[in-house]
Amino acid sequence: MIRNTDRTVSRAPGTVGGMDNDERMTTWCRMWSEDPTLAHRLMTEDCAQWASQTPVLDTVIGPDQAVAAMTALRAEQVNLFTPRVLADGGDTFAYLWDVRHPDGVVRTGLDVNVLRDGAIAENWTFVAEHDDRPDPADTQPTDAGLLADLATASVRERGGELHRAPIVDAARGRVAVLWTAQGSGWADLLVVRDGRVSRTWSFGGERAFRY
Repeated sequence: MIRNTDRTVSRAPGTVGGMDNDERMTTWCRMWSEDPTLAHRLMTEDCAQWASQTPVLDTVIGPDQAVAAMTALRAEQVNLFTPRVLADGGDTFAYLWDVRHPDGVVRTGLDVNVLRDGAIAENWTFVAEHDDRPDPADTQPTDAGLLADLATASVRERGGELHRAPIVDAARGRVAVLWTAQGSGWADLLVVRDGRVSRTWSFGGERAFRY
């Protein structure tokens, strides 16, 4: 098995900067669905965003520009976001979500985030067709090293390379990872049961990462 020698990629899940990552996940979805000004509670002043399908967020830096961009997008259409599956790595976290468009179409996405001083400093957003499989209802504590190894092996089996260290949620038995292949950015979210990957969501392959 491929070994990952970096064991500093995750803190225990908990509250950082007055808000835990479950609340950040929910609040980020609310920000896009109903209140762009929530960006001021969530982002660092230099927060960078990247989207897998469009460069529209490439030049959006920090909460002020984010509020302006979201307000302009919401003037065209209002999408409703619902959080689903969280992988909480402490100062990094990722989560699956669904978005419902005004025409009723539902799609599934994944956000990956890095915190600095309790606020989101880097965000990557991926979206794809709707995955209507029921979310895993149970969680199983899993060794952090095993989670990192499984994510790394999954990436390398597909000819990819890690872009950042895996986001390990040992308490829930989940791991997320950003990776690259053939110049494009990807992200995976894996659920592990009994030492094996029981569910995988994979997104990307359309644009190169900017950071």
